[in-house]
Amino acid sequence: MTPQRIRKLRGELSRAAFARRVGVTPHTVYRWELPSDAPESRRPRGRELAKLELLARGSLAEPGPSGAKPVLPEDRALPPEVTHAISADEDLASVLPSLERVVGGDIRRAYTELVQLTAKQDLSLNTRALARFGIALVELVQCSDARAAFLAISPALLDARASLLSSDVEARVFAAAALVHALPDASLFDLGRVHAYAGRAEALAWNTDPQAVCVACLATFCAATLVSDKELLERAYLRLDRAAFTELPPLLDLHVEEFKALRPMLSGKTAASIRAFEAIIERAAEHGYAVLHARVLGHVAQQHLENMADPEAVLAISRRAKQIGAGARIAPGFHGLFALRTEIEALLRLGRTAEALEVVGELDAWSSDTGIAPLAAAPAHARLLYLTGRLEALRVLAARLRECSVSSLKATCHAYAAFVEAMACTVSSEDPLTTVAAFEQAEAEATGAPSPFLLRDVLLYRVIAHTVAGQDEAARIALRRVQRVNDLFPSPWITAHLRRIEGIMLAARGHWSEGRQLIESAMATFDLAQDRCDAALTRHLVAVFADSYSGRDPEGDIERTRAELDRVGVQVPRSLLVAAERLRRSRQTAETEPTGPQRLGIDALVVPIQRLSVRGAAPGLILRELTSVASRLLPDRTIRLEEIDATGKARRIAGAGGSDDGVEWIDFGDGSGRLLRFGVTGGLCVLERSAIAMLTTMTSLALEVAMLRGCSEQGDPSSMDERAPELPGFIAVSPEMRKLRDELVRLAASRATVIITGESGSGKELVARAVHDLSDRSKKSYVAFNCATVPRDLFEGQLFGYRKGAFTGASSDHPGVIRAANGGTLFLDEIGELPLDVQPKLLRFLENAEVFALGERRPMRVDVRVLAATHRDLAALVREGRFREDLYYRLHVLPIHVPPLRERREDIAVLARHFVREVSRRKEPPVLAPDAIAALTSYAWPGNVRELRNVIERAIAFSPKLDVIRAEHLRLTKP
Repeated sequence: MTPQRIRKLRGELSRAAFARRVGVTPHTVYRWELPSDAPESRRPRGRELAKLELLARGSLAEPGPSGAKPVLPEDRALPPEVTHAISADEDLASVLPSLERVVGGDIRRAYTELVQLTAKQDLSLNTRALARFGIALVELVQCSDARAAFLAISPALLDARASLLSSDVEARVFAAAALVHALPDASLFDLGRVHAYAGRAEALAWNTDPQAVCVACLATFCAATLVSDKELLERAYLRLDRAAFTELPPLLDLHVEEFKALRPMLSGKTAASIRAFEAIIERAAEHGYAVLHARVLGHVAQQHLENMADPEAVLAISRRAKQIGAGARIAPGFHGLFALRTEIEALLRLGRTAEALEVVGELDAWSSDTGIAPLAAAPAHARLLYLTGRLEALRVLAARLRECSVSSLKATCHAYAAFVEAMACTVSSEDPLTTVAAFEQAEAEATGAPSPFLLRDVLLYRVIAHTVAGQDEAARIALRRVQRVNDLFPSPWITAHLRRIEGIMLAARGHWSEGRQLIESAMATFDLAQDRCDAALTRHLVAVFADSYSGRDPEGDIERTRAELDRVGVQVPRSLLVAAERLRRSRQTAETEPTGPQRLGIDALVVPIQRLSVRGAAPGLILRELTSVASRLLPDRTIRLEEIDATGKARRIAGAGGSDDGVEWIDFGDGSGRLLRFGVTGGLCVLERSAIAMLTTMTSLALEVAMLRGCSEQGDPSSMDERAPELPGFIAVSPEMRKLRDELVRLAASRATVIITGESGSGKELVARAVHDLSDRSKKSYVAFNCATVPRDLFEGQLFGYRKGAFTGASSDHPGVIRAANGGTLFLDEIGELPLDVQPKLLRFLENAEVFALGERRPMRVDVRVLAATHRDLAALVREGRFREDLYYRLHVLPIHVPPLRERREDIAVLARHFVREVSRRKEPPVLAPDAIAALTSYAWPGNVRELRNVIERAIAFSPKLDVIRAEHLRLTKP
């Protein structure tokens, strides 16, 4: 009912007369007639819309006496469907028992009842919509048939969008529609509609109908799974936490438990995840929920593969999931995709590559039926083609991924396509630099993709590409980065691959003994996991490298291992042949490995290992013990211990600094994403290097135990929000700010430097104060220093202090802000404004914890934690030469970003009410009217939180006696 049509219906009648005829106010008619893009414009709905339609058909009676509602004669009554939509629904009792049976487990009987019910002609719109909701829910969760569910829910969805239904029924209809558009079906999948419909369902039913909210949450989870978007999944978990479902019927409860079981898996706790999944499997089988049963079996199979379980057992689980789906005649969905993914990988590990290639045909059929690229199975599919040398099939797979027609999936599909194209280069290209370039492109696209596991796979193969090309430093950096990802998402199987790759890197650099140990260790792991393909390839690697070093193969190991590869259908990648030839040429001029004293037996390592494995030791103590025991074992060498960031930049932790020339490095991590390296000058013999490798491995395990102990003391991250301490003025309602508050709580025990970035007025200083208040320095001094407000020639004196007489005007001693903060926290606001000539002195203070005041002869040691903030792009300033690169990296230890207010609109209303209470001096502060809240929420806020406070303060200043603040009192101006 457009504004033009309403004006035409009104004709020559005044708005008041027309309003009496329809039964509304003249102001309502005025708003109907406004252009659709006007802020005050409204559209007629429900009963009023039905009356306007009747008026357009000439079926509405003339109005009664002045001011009375229009009277409908008996022969010109509203149509039955409109009458039922706006009256009490006396027939709801006929549908509610069937709905209870749907969610309670008696699905077949309930489905029949609901279908029969929709055939009746005298149902109200609400009752019919609920029946269609029940039918759609059965199609979705029991049959995985999005198309049948769409046909069932569409009429009810039209009524809901026209506001012809009650709010509780609308909520359920919108929730079902969201789930329809979240399943893998290219003709229906629409991430935008999932968000829109789920949001409307939650807004209508958040406090009234947990079942509708639950279905909306499940829709978000399904969409996040399909697009492999970890960030979207985390937002869905946040909503799940807020909903805190307590009493859900079995069908919905089990689906919620499924996604809760995925949560520990994402944090590397696969054992807890598998236990939860196994409990769900039993209950799903008991209730006959075939789709859920098959899908959870797929999850369990995948987790077993990551933990290197028996592939025969995994294959049995995958095929059981397929049988359940086929027996229940379920439409293609997640359950089938997960089962096919694990079946391909299990067959590949068993060396049954021909059978695995047959399963690829089923995967193609799944993709053809759904129109969706099978992203979850793409890594296993690509690995199969890579190991079997099927170059053309790899190119076809990449082309299919590039042809993705679903807009929400294009970015992820293109990222996977780039990875597959790079793997094709590894199979075929004889130019290592071409392969490196392909993986660089794949990483660029994978970095923008939402799945961290894709980036892990890209980096894993990129290390090999750099090693084959002879780019040792680039290979080491890529290896460190993939180790970081593996620390965050631990996988024993990936760890075995990393060990093999690290051994290849050592062998390529001339350290064959150490490299062989790592490669053979990986080989033993593959044999233990019954991964015949990777074990055979690893044995062939050992034979090829041994031949490259010795120049002969007396045992015939190369031919024997090649025959083993032929039996399992694996072809040696072209890149390996290129690498072997390169190594063979380099060995002609290579020097033999250094030999040294043979005094480091196992007895010499007993005490050092005992010192490193003390229970309850803090990470700093463990690292000090490492340098101490290494210094005792190698008294004539210089020891260095450094921390490495993702770009390869090193920060010294212990030992002497200096050039890296002549330093033998061994990398290790702490199991939580932190990478370190231990260096010894002067070269290492085989025994010395083995001894240091054993000590760093022990240190890595000890650090991981220390980190786990710290995590257990903090408790479950999911409950951290409820136990987070109160921070005055820190408003955290939006997911972004709740996540930020959780980060601040987790950083409470850290002493590292923090850099806070964000737009002006976004609340960086409040975040800095929160970091201080949460730390163990909260009882000590907190000193803020704004670098943008101090004259250039006074910077050094203000920061570091000065003695009386140090310069003209220094009439007394001044400690400086750094010494004033001794024992506490120093907040350097607008650090980007720091003069370039002062930056080296600040860097020296950050590194040595010493202050050299003007006029002093000796430095003074201080204990200060530094927090810095800026609204500028420091990386851009570094590129322009206006900020020192070394200072940038020294500050960039713990980065925290404060999002602008426009990106966290859930906080606006709460912040506004907080500022009203804070600014108003009355016992009963004014309240914000709904139109004021709407105006505040829709405003762009270029000045962020600071501007919001100014707006509230201005409104109260101009109207101090107001009881209600309306939109016109806010005086909002366009930026």
